[in-house]
Amino acid sequence: MANIHLTRPQFGQQTAITNAAEDSIVLDFPTTDATLGREGDALTFTFEDGAKIRLDGFYTDYTSENTPDFIVDGQMVSGKDFFSALGQDDLMPAAGPTAATRNAHYTEHADSSLDSGIDHLGGLDWSMQTASVAQDTLATDSQLGRDDGGQGPDVPGTGGGGGGTSPAYHARLVVGSDASQSMVFQAIDENGNLVTDASQVSLAFAGGSSAYFNAPVIDPVTGLVTITLTAAGQAALAAGEKFDSVLEVTVGGKTYNMELLGNDSSSYDSAQREAETDLGGPLKGEWYDSHGKNVNGEKITMGGEGYNSVVVENTTASGNAYGALNTDITFAHDAAGKIDVSARAENGNAYGTSAYGRVGGGTITIDAGTKGDVNMGATADGGSSMALITGGDKDGSGNFYQATANVHGKDITFTAGANEKTAAGIWGAGKSTVNVQAEGDVNFSSSVTGGTVNYMATAVYTKEQATVNISGQNVSGETNAYAGSGADGTVMSSVFRTTAGTAINIDTASDGKFSATAYQETSPYDSPYTGVSWTGGRAAGFTSLGLAASGNLNQAGQGGKSAININAGDVDISATVDAASPKGTAAAIYAGYGGDVKINTSGSDNELNITADAPSWGVSIFSTNYGTTTINTGDGDDVINLNASAHNGAAAIGLATQASGQTIINGGNGNDTLNINATFTGTHTLSTDYMDTKAGAFGMNAAWGGAVNKITNVNNVNITADASGSDDGWAYGMYTRDGWGASTQNIIENTDSAITVVITAKAGTAGQAYAMYGNAGGINLIQGGSRAGDTHGDSVTLNGDIGGYINTVNTGSGDDHIEINGNLRSGTNTFNMGDGNDLFTLNGNIAGGTNKIVMGTGDSHVNIHGDVTGGTTSISLGAGDDVVTIDGHVQGKLSITGGDGYDLLVLKADSYADFIAKYDTWLQNNLSSIDVEGIHVSVNGLSAADQADLHAYLNSGHFNGYDVTYSDSTVPFSAAMADDLPDGYREAGLSHHGDHDGGSGHSGGDASSVSQDAHSDNTGDDMTVLAAQHQIHSEFGG
Repeated sequence: MANIHLTRPQFGQQTAITNAAEDSIVLDFPTTDATLGREGDALTFTFEDGAKIRLDGFYTDYTSENTPDFIVDGQMVSGKDFFSALGQDDLMPAAGPTAATRNAHYTEHADSSLDSGIDHLGGLDWSMQTASVAQDTLATDSQLGRDDGGQGPDVPGTGGGGGGTSPAYHARLVVGSDASQSMVFQAIDENGNLVTDASQVSLAFAGGSSAYFNAPVIDPVTGLVTITLTAAGQAALAAGEKFDSVLEVTVGGKTYNMELLGNDSSSYDSAQREAETDLGGPLKGEWYDSHGKNVNGEKITMGGEGYNSVVVENTTASGNAYGALNTDITFAHDAAGKIDVSARAENGNAYGTSAYGRVGGGTITIDAGTKGDVNMGATADGGSSMALITGGDKDGSGNFYQATANVHGKDITFTAGANEKTAAGIWGAGKSTVNVQAEGDVNFSSSVTGGTVNYMATAVYTKEQATVNISGQNVSGETNAYAGSGADGTVMSSVFRTTAGTAINIDTASDGKFSATAYQETSPYDSPYTGVSWTGGRAAGFTSLGLAASGNLNQAGQGGKSAININAGDVDISATVDAASPKGTAAAIYAGYGGDVKINTSGSDNELNITADAPSWGVSIFSTNYGTTTINTGDGDDVINLNASAHNGAAAIGLATQASGQTIINGGNGNDTLNINATFTGTHTLSTDYMDTKAGAFGMNAAWGGAVNKITNVNNVNITADASGSDDGWAYGMYTRDGWGASTQNIIENTDSAITVVITAKAGTAGQAYAMYGNAGGINLIQGGSRAGDTHGDSVTLNGDIGGYINTVNTGSGDDHIEINGNLRSGTNTFNMGDGNDLFTLNGNIAGGTNKIVMGTGDSHVNIHGDVTGGTTSISLGAGDDVVTIDGHVQGKLSITGGDGYDLLVLKADSYADFIAKYDTWLQNNLSSIDVEGIHVSVNGLSAADQADLHAYLNSGHFNGYDVTYSDSTVPFSAAMADDLPDGYREAGLSHHGDHDGGSGHSGGDASSVSQDAHSDNTGDDMTVLAAQHQIHSEFGG
């Protein structure tokens, strides 16, 4: 049985309603405003403005025995009591005379019989607020009006009170569904601005009160207005009835009407409602609230010109909770405001907003324009939560139906929380596309407490055939996985994550920032290779991940790929396992099994910070099994910081690749800098079995077939592998491991301009430090790109040992510098310095390996400050006046090959005895492998006896064909002797050079001492001249 709602019509309008037997009649207007009467078979309610309601057939459908009940102010009374209370017993059906004699104005009975009638009905107040006629009774709402207290709404600026003039604007609150929830709005001024000063606002219902809404309460501090439904309002909403009231809002003395609409559906079209009503002036603000209901397959369009607000919230005590499913929510005008959609499940899964593909489609649009914010959320206490989820059914062929979700607004936020399950900002599944476009920022925040590694906290996760596109000024994601009391607390934290066949594309503004922050409180895993059985290309063993792109390629490279593409200004990515956890693995960027991560920065001066911190394994970038990570910087002067740390376990790695994985960092046209810092401070170490080496710190690590780390077109590269905080820690600046030969590679190159590379390895007291190392295979390569004429050419500084397999440093054609502060231990080590006035310095020993030092055309210097005890080392000098200085014991194989020009070998010692100990064996047995024009001996403090012995040694005839000289390095060199020297010779301390014949040297074979007076103990004129021409600076040290 449906009720008949009687609402006051518009000015002069007449409404005819046909009765339905046994219906109740609801009066939704003040009784003092109407005159009750009879016209033929119709009961009439006539208003002073000429409006009239006719209940046609009232007197033919009803008798005194079946007179319908009346509902006034939410209370039901019998028809007999209704007419009796009004003093109109003669208007009862089949009981009165003609309508002409029975008209009566309600107010005529206000002082006597009506008062007694009210007393008889238990104090019933006949003053009513308006409500719409039931939808199944009236064809359209255009027949309905509302109560304005008999006077018409106030006009803004008049101070209220009437005259019947329409206000300059109006607002509306729409209630779509409610479960005793409060609704919040704010007063709005005529310019469309929200009013936050509560002292400027006053509120009153038209007619004094409302049957469906309680009196509003305004916060004196914020100006927020809270209103709730009465019991009658909740009952009417639950019954699917439509009703409204008018709230008169005064702002600074100007009054406007605000409609409070109880909607009979979750769908709402502001334009349609505007056509049905006339509250005066344009709609400045509109609010929509739905609580306790799954808004499914609806369309909600807000029409406020200044402000709009939509709140859709659904909470369930049991079962799954859905906020909005396949529902469109849009703003008709580009106005300020917000759209909030959320779901909470106390014992089930929670899905805030859902787009689900079906036969009829599954596209949703959430659009708050360029000024309104969008907030999506989901919270689950006993299940998983997804703020936005997509999926779909399959057709008969097993193909997914398409689902699409479009989200647009100013700032857009996704929030998810769960206990012991998964929490996701966006969960993309099926064949779906999600487009998130923010004029401002996009922010994700997901948290999980407790659970197992099969669940995760994630900002965006894609599976099957899903693609998620995100754009905004700034884009950020934060995930937190906290330990729980009822589970092992090892739930994963993974911010942006793809699986095979899917993609995530993120774009910020050129001056914007992308950030991803993953945190895990505790983890039981100490290695990416143990503890978990991973299939389908999941991020093996890493349980805290910033970006994770995973495919399912097999070892032959067959299967599905996935991609994460980021275009941004600044970038900040981090993955952390709490320091209090005894174990844990973290990778800031993971690309595996065909997963590809690509980061492109804008043309500004950008900064990229990529950080991993965990007890066992901390890896900044990990690319494995055909996974690829690529970073391309723009035209600005960019700085890339890769930081990795492991404080209780196996490995801290800046760049790690494995099994055909590739990581490429490509600098742009600016002056770019890359800093890699790997810090290992473990108190106990764990096996890094896949590398067959000790635990520790690795700057660049390429292991197993086809793995490549490549740094290209970056001007400044600084790598520090620091294991000094661990007694047993080893350190590697560049590390390769490959049992299949030279297929793994670490490459640092700049082919367009000069490069500066500093690699530092620091080991624990029981460990070893390698700047470059290859374990059973692989290539470490540094390639400079200086050009001819570059006075500040390539500069490579290697602080640590070099060894293993193949290590190569090539510099360009400028004036380049290579400095090694460590030992050459093993492997094939090549240093090719190219043309230019180059300088090679080894501050360490040559203990083994096949070592090649190759100088190009130019006046170059080679300095070896250490012992040569093993291996085979060759020094090749190009065209030019080159100087080779050795200060150490030479016991291994060392050869020097000169080129065109005057080449000089300088041997340094502390005494004649020291000279004999360091060089005699080498000079006596390998002189034929020393292809230079001159040999000079520099002794630090040359006594008379030592001078005599040295003179005799050098004039023994063994050195025929060489210009042989010696000097006391403690005697100052005469600056006047060097005034006319070429720059390269002056820097080396060589006073002058003379012509020579094919390297045969001076035929006399006498050695000359060279001092401040440039004297010689040889009386031959030619020798005296030679001594003057080949003076060595007493402080020359190379």
